[in-house]
Amino acid sequence: MGNLGSCIRLFQLGSLVLILGPGSASGAAEAESWWQFCEPCHTDADFRTAAIEAPGVYSIIYVTNRDTEITRKFSRFYFREDRFGDTSVMIEVAPVEFPPMQKQVFDTAVQGANEGSAEFQRDAMNGVMPAGDLDSVLGEFEADRLTLNTGFFFGLRQHLKDENFLPTLTEVSFEAGVQIAGTGVHRGEGQGIRRTELNITVTYDDGTVLRVVQMPDGTFTELEIRDADGTILPVENPTKPLTTPIATEFLDGREYSVSQRNLAPGFVDTFLETIEARSGGLLICEWKILGAGNTQLLCRRVS
Repeated sequence: MGNLGSCIRLFQLGSLVLILGPGSASGAAEAESWWQFCEPCHTDADFRTAAIEAPGVYSIIYVTNRDTEITRKFSRFYFREDRFGDTSVMIEVAPVEFPPMQKQVFDTAVQGANEGSAEFQRDAMNGVMPAGDLDSVLGEFEADRLTLNTGFFFGLRQHLKDENFLPTLTEVSFEAGVQIAGTGVHRGEGQGIRRTELNITVTYDDGTVLRVVQMPDGTFTELEIRDADGTILPVENPTKPLTTPIATEFLDGREYSVSQRNLAPGFVDTFLETIEARSGGLLICEWKILGAGNTQLLCRRVS
């Protein structure tokens, strides 16, 4: 059992020696625990086996089937049995009380991690976005680079965390008032609980839309931007949302309906100048005023 002797207590019961993990004594504070993920677990026996097989020598084991969103709590202990000169170490588990408030924290985290899509208005993110209140996806861009501002992705991650789409081990430990040393399937899997991609849609007041996918490892991909009429604003590499610029070569002859409200001073002029410069002087762009703060971006090839 590896370094078992340094972190357990022994109790002699006739020919049996009961080996308790840290914190297992009656009245002691809850010990460090392990959170075991087990999607094949359906029966009582399945959950019990998963608790027995969880790594380490943790005396409290939580077992979750993320497919069914069921979590159970076990106490795990070891005992050494001496018979006729032969000694073997056995592991046993038993279900223990799972306080409702504590269980709710686990259930909420698992449910949030299973959500496949997140759709919200940009206004809902104002409190965590460096750019503040914006009416259009246009304002998320760096005017002199034609890439999305990195602050957008910082704020997006924070909003997703606040809305429980990206629960972490640390947050569950804190909110449940327990000490979870690690999570996973027979090994540590880091802080994140999410195991599937999250399809994100952000809608702006002017009708423009930004869609992006966040992978379980936290990276973003599959960026798509549409104007108020549903026309796609092309980017050079949708799989690299943090660094990809607008693909100026595809803007010739297209019109994009967006709002200029709440844009930084000088943004519009710099944005057009950058498009023209990146096109190598092949495009000339202008804004067509539609009224009520709405405009159309028009680009055409220089004749």
